[in-house]
Parts: sequence; structure tokens; C-alpha cells
Amino acid sequence: MRLQIKENQDSKIPVSFPLFAESSACGKAILAGEHAVVYGARAIAMPLIQLRMKVVLTSTGKEDSLFQVNGKDVSSEIRDVILDAFNLVNVEPFPFQIIGSTNFPIGAGLGSSATLCVITLRTIANALKLSLPVAQLATLANQLEGRFHGRPSGLDTAVVSHEKCLLFSKGAKVVPVPVAHVGSWRFALIDSEMRTSTARLVQQTSPYFHSKSGLKRIKSFDELSMKIAEGLTEGHIENVANSLNKVGDLLSEIGVVPSTVENIISICRSHGALAAKVTGAGGGGMILALLCPRRYQDQFRLLSEKFGRHRVFSVNL
Repeated sequence: MRLQIKENQDSKIPVSFPLFAESSACGKAILAGEHAVVYGARAIAMPLIQLRMKVVLTSTGKEDSLFQVNGKDVSSEIRDVILDAFNLVNVEPFPFQIIGSTNFPIGAGLGSSATLCVITLRTIANALKLSLPVAQLATLANQLEGRFHGRPSGLDTAVVSHEKCLLFSKGAKVVPVPVAHVGSWRFALIDSEMRTSTARLVQQTSPYFHSKSGLKRIKSFDELSMKIAEGLTEGHIENVANSLNKVGDLLSEIGVVPSTVENIISICRSHGALAAKVTGAGGGGMILALLCPRRYQDQFRLLSEKFGRHRVFSVNL
């Protein structure tokens, strides 16, 4: 029997020991709408099903809790997120051991903080056999992510929770995108190995959206999100590629694409990628390249040889 979680419940859910649970959550890549989604534009993002964080939770008899990812202790900030998660699901905190692993870079624009928030809530719910519907999971995870990004739009936690390609508008119900030819949309993700604070980039781009041209920029992002959604639904890869490249141009205009990343984008295109753009907040992070369906293996190999196999990830939609 699974208990239903009720928000703002007065009494804490009783806990019986010992506890054990394991779960996983994916990363995400934004196709269009970075930064503009905060100002009301629609955004579209895809789950990175192949890139995941996995954790195993066990209750302990010790007073101190342990949380490690890839063999390293997490920060005190993340420990606070765990305590918040207990409160959100109305559970009295208990000593635990969480051992996690991830096969994608942390802090690189792939939604690792959203992944962490989702997987924490999901694992606690699994351990206690609590019912946590996906929509509620996304909402609670977005509250947790506020510890990392202040006032996140909710896009990242929605995509990670649903594990579907979503058309997203802040404050509105998410819209799943029915993708045609599932599995044939092949991408490469290239790590620029540059990292910049998301909060700083949001602050940096604010003047671009509050200027006289701000509404025009927001509308441009919004329209491109819709065009990508339509192209994915209809299976028109050329339309999707053209729109992705235009999104990349807009991100360059608002100043979140460093010259080093511009160079990586140019190399991707010269090696046959149909489109290439920064994904996420920018300032470095990851470059998303749409590969030709008929030549993706060769293109991925060339990019891996160019940038190093540890920096290039294969994903598909």
C-alpha cells in the first residue's frame, strides 16, 4: 500500500525502519527558450534519458547522515535540500546513507540540480512507499530547486520528472510534444569544460529582456520554440535544425555564448552537424549538436576524436 502525500499536512508520516530504496532520474537539454522562459516565452526541452543520476538510500543507526555522489561528499547546501525534501513530503528526518552516481557533468547546464531535487524526493517516497504523482513531484522539486537558483521557472524539474519532451510556459500546464520518428533524432553533447553561475547569467541577461527590444526578443524565442515543437511532431528535421541554429544566434546576441563556445559550434557544423547551439544558461556549459540521421555514427566519431571521448555524449530523442 502506498500512502498519498498531502501538501501542508500537519502531522508527520510515521517511519518504520530499516529503510532501503533505489531510484534514478535523467538530465535535460533545452532546445529553445533559455532565459526567455523566465519572462513568459514558451520553451521546449528534451529529457536526456541516456544521462542519469542513480542513488541508493538506506537508513542508518548513526546520528550523522552521509550523501556521496561519484565517491565525493556533497556540499552542506545539498544536505539542506535533503532536509527540505523530508519536510515537503511530511516525513520526520532520519539518519540516512545515500550513495549516488552520475554519468553526466554536474553544473554544465544539463539540469543536474533539478535531477538532484527530483531523485531525492523520488527516493524518499520510494523508501516509505508514498504515492507521489509526477505533476506533484515536479512542483515539489521546483520548490527545492529554489535553493540553487532563487526563483526557477519550473522547466527543468518538469522535464526531469516527466521524462518527456515538453513545451513549457511558466505558470501553465506542461504540454508533452508528440515526437515523430522516436529514436531517430540523434544528438551529440559536447562539454566546453567552462562553468559559469546560472544566477549570474540570469542577472547578466536581464537588461536584454527589459530593454526596448525585450518584448521582440521574448517573442522570437517563443516563436522558435513553437516551430521546433511543430518540426518534431511532423518529423521535419530541416525545420528543427534551422530553428535550433536561430535560437543559437539569439543566445549569442544576448551575450551568453563565449568565443570558445562559438568555436566549438563552428567545428560541429563543419563536421556535418545540422545544427549546433549552447544549451542551458550558457557562459560555457554544453553544446547540443543535431546530427544527420544517416551519418550520425560517423559524425559522432569525428566529434569524439576532435574533442576527446570523455567530453562528448551521445543522446537521442
